[in-house]
Amino acid sequence: MRNLRLFVFFTLLLSSLSNAATQDINETLGIRTRAMGGAGRAVATTNEALYLNPAGISQFSRFNLDGDYVHRFTEATHWSGVSLVDSTSTPFCGGVDFHMGINATQGSNSIAYLGSFALALPLDRFHVGANVRYAYLPATLTDSLVNQFSVDVGMLALFDYGLSAAVTGYNLVPTNSRRLPLSVGFGVAFRTDQVVVATKNPKLQDMMQGLTVAFDWILRDLTSPNGMQNAMMTGAEYTIASIFPVRAGYTYSLESNEHLFSCGTGFASNDFGIDVFYEQNITNTDDRSFGTAVRLLF
Repeated sequence: MRNLRLFVFFTLLLSSLSNAATQDINETLGIRTRAMGGAGRAVATTNEALYLNPAGISQFSRFNLDGDYVHRFTEATHWSGVSLVDSTSTPFCGGVDFHMGINATQGSNSIAYLGSFALALPLDRFHVGANVRYAYLPATLTDSLVNQFSVDVGMLALFDYGLSAAVTGYNLVPTNSRRLPLSVGFGVAFRTDQVVVATKNPKLQDMMQGLTVAFDWILRDLTSPNGMQNAMMTGAEYTIASIFPVRAGYTYSLESNEHLFSCGTGFASNDFGIDVFYEQNITNTDDRSFGTAVRLLF
C-alpha cells in the first residue's frame, strides 16, 4: 500500500511538472486579456500589448506604467512584473517589460526571468511592432533550460465601424522550449467606442459605448514533432459608466480538449486603473488562476 501511494504521488508530481513546462509564457501574462479568455491581439490597448501584440502600443498617445501579478494554483507558480510604455515622445513608440516567475514547490531553482524591449510604428490605420525578449527559464523534467534572446513581430489593422484585425508571430528566433514555442496568433475585434452610433436616442447611444468583443486563434508550437496545437479564444468587455469594466471569456484547446472560462472586472479613470481576473479550467477543475494589475497613466 505504501509503495502504491508513493507511485501515485510521483505520478501526480510528474504530471504537474509536465503541465507547468508546456505552459506558453506568452499566454500566462496579461490580466485584462486573461479575463477575456486570452482574446485580445486585435485590441492590445494596454501594456499587455508588449507580449501579446507589440504593434498595439502605438494606438494611442500615452505614458503608462503597469504592475501585475498572476498566480496559477495548480503548480503554485507566481509571476509578477512591471512594464512601461511611452508613445508620446517620438514617431516610434517604445516599451520595456520585466517579469519574474517562481514555482513555490521547487525553491530558488525554479526562478525565471523575462525582459523585453518593444518598438512600434503607426502608419495611419496600420500598426507594426517588434519585441526583443530575453528569457531565462530553468530546466524542468520535461523541458530544457532557456537562456537566450528571441523576437516577436506583430501587425494590427484598424478598419471602419470599430473593426480591427491582427497577426503576431512569437519566438521567431527558436528557443527549443515548449514554454516559449514558435507560434502564430490571429485576432479580430469589434469596439463600439470606435463607432459613431447612428441613433437619435441618447440613452441607446450611451448603452452602445464601451463594448469590446474579440476572437483569437492560436497555432502553438509550430516546430513540434507531435504537430502544432490549436486554441480558440473569445471574450467580451463592457464598461459601465465609462469607469467599471466587466469582462468574460472562454478558451478551447483542441488537442487537449480543455475548456476554460474566465471573468474579471476593474476600475479605470484618466490616470489610474486596476484590473483583476479569475480563470477556471472546466476539464481539469484543479487548474485555476488569479491575477491583478495596477495601471498609472501620466
